[in-house]
Amino acid sequence: MSILIVEDDPVSSRILELHLRGHGYQTIAARTGKEALECLSSTPDIQLIMADIMMPEMNGLELLGKIREHPEWEEIPVVMCTALADPKTVEKAAELGCRHYVTKPIHVGPMLRKVHEALEEEMEKTGGSGSRRNPPSEDDKRGDA
Repeated sequence: MSILIVEDDPVSSRILELHLRGHGYQTIAARTGKEALECLSSTPDIQLIMADIMMPEMNGLELLGKIREHPEWEEIPVVMCTALADPKTVEKAAELGCRHYVTKPIHVGPMLRKVHEALEEEMEKTGGSGSRRNPPSEDDKRGDA
């Protein structure tokens, strides 16, 4: 099981990786939408995508649209992780199938809860027998990145 982090800022990407790995998740990082699509093609066990919206060449909403065009990827949950929280952007992400949204600056506890919720919802939809991941602890709920 892997989480694909799509973030053009290397510091933000590394922070997400460290927090997710620290809580037992495996991560793969992509700096662009194109790299993300290549990762999805070459790594069949990606179970969740965390994507920024503001990226060069292909923004996160364009990436989400391309992901949803592929039947083998269309059910992968996506957590948008972005500074853009205006209603129009949030609505557009929802129209493209994004049900989870985390705003920057990242607060670790809420981010981990969104990741856990998205993975649990996917397990329920696919009839999985539960998650090997643990929900965030009380300490995680208070933490900030």
